[in-house]
Amino acid sequence: MAKRLLSSPPVVALGSTLAAGYILLVYATSKVRCEPADTDAKLFAQRPQIFAMWHGQFLMLPKIKPDRPAEVAAMVARHGDAEHIGAVLKCFGMTLIRGEGAGALRRNRGGAAALPFSTLGIVVGNPIWVPAGTDEAALEASRLAVERGLNEVTGRAYALAGATDPLSDVTHINAEKPSRSLTAYRALTRLAAPLAPLGAAVLTGPHWRNFADAYDELLRAGGCRQVGDAASLAEAALSLLADAQARAAMMARAEGAIARMSGALPRTIAELDRFLPPKVTLQHAS
Repeated sequence: MAKRLLSSPPVVALGSTLAAGYILLVYATSKVRCEPADTDAKLFAQRPQIFAMWHGQFLMLPKIKPDRPAEVAAMVARHGDAEHIGAVLKCFGMTLIRGEGAGALRRNRGGAAALPFSTLGIVVGNPIWVPAGTDEAALEASRLAVERGLNEVTGRAYALAGATDPLSDVTHINAEKPSRSLTAYRALTRLAAPLAPLGAAVLTGPHWRNFADAYDELLRAGGCRQVGDAASLAEAALSLLADAQARAAMMARAEGAIARMSGALPRTIAELDRFLPPKVTLQHAS
């Protein structure tokens, strides 16, 4: 009930208006440091292009959007908090391309946590050219180049703001080492969903928000079962071990769910391809 209420059009409209007002307040009261100083000139010199940033940094988009007239389309997932994010971006004159969620690969780099009266860093990186008709190996090399570029400009943006990237190697080194039980739990959670297409019945606890796309689909399809504590885990495991037919049915439903979620990259490229000429530029920024 609460989820339906929060995703209802009136609540989304009100929330997006308040969020847009907050974003304007952040920019109006904060010092913005850009690199290069004229980001508009760099962006317009290389348009049209695909502009990439890490998950969680959508708050930066209104400022990155050129002040001069420009058509900007933002790719937003089809579910979860994406409806609210999309509504906020529409408040700033952006159109939406509905794409796939980041799922287990989501990397939140903290841009959405910007506060009023702070310093914001915006860095536009160098373009990565991807020729039309690129094969899978070259496409993967380009993806890795984009990831490296995103890491570099994100670190530079945090430096301009006088902060440290929360997912940088330095942050990881200085972070408190998690307990063995927490490390094991995280490892098992990461492994659970990918095991589904390998012929394994999946039992999961309730804490899978970072992998919401995969688990939402698996749970809806009946391809995995959520348990709340050790007792229910043992009961569910023993039940599945004793019932080969139920176990096989769960695995079949999981395989179907995984098949429906596969192919996100080709679908994303197909959506973007409609907006671009044959020569494509990938631009990364933070």
